[in-house]
Amino acid sequence: FASCAEDETLRVFDLATSLVIAVKPMGGPMRCCCYDPTGQWIAVVYGGKAKENRMNGKWVVLDSKTLDVVFEPPQVRFERASDIKFSPDGRWIAVANADNGIDVYSTPGGSSKGFKRVAKFEGHSSFVNHIDWSADSKKLASNCGAHELLYWKLWEENGDGSGYKFRPR
Repeated sequence: FASCAEDETLRVFDLATSLVIAVKPMGGPMRCCCYDPTGQWIAVVYGGKAKENRMNGKWVVLDSKTLDVVFEPPQVRFERASDIKFSPDGRWIAVANADNGIDVYSTPGGSSKGFKRVAKFEGHSSFVNHIDWSADSKKLASNCGAHELLYWKLWEENGDGSGYKFRPR
């Protein structure tokens, strides 16, 4: 498993021995990290206590074996990020922020084209604390500092029964 903190390091642990097997200096305070479902990537979000921290809102994706940065999506938020999660099917990644918003990106699926922002969810009245995907990767649940629990649909059913269509931002 992996862990990160405001000490600006990402640490990877071996579950069998409970030992740190890798440490990567990341150049800024971090809030959280997650593996994609295949274990190929580790996504890391930056965010420190200081509002003026230039890294706030930034996130990167690392190769889980080498810990090299393989993707650095454009920074679209400038307050600290609070949570990041890959969808169970690995097609999406959601990034929650202290500016009350959640951004959803499509994943490159093994290509080098990068991550593309496909949805922006806003509606919380306070900073987003946590997010979690539904098992089918079509919905998100989120909670915030005002103790609100909101649900978001990434997909909507077509009216003709032909399946689902993507819900644009």
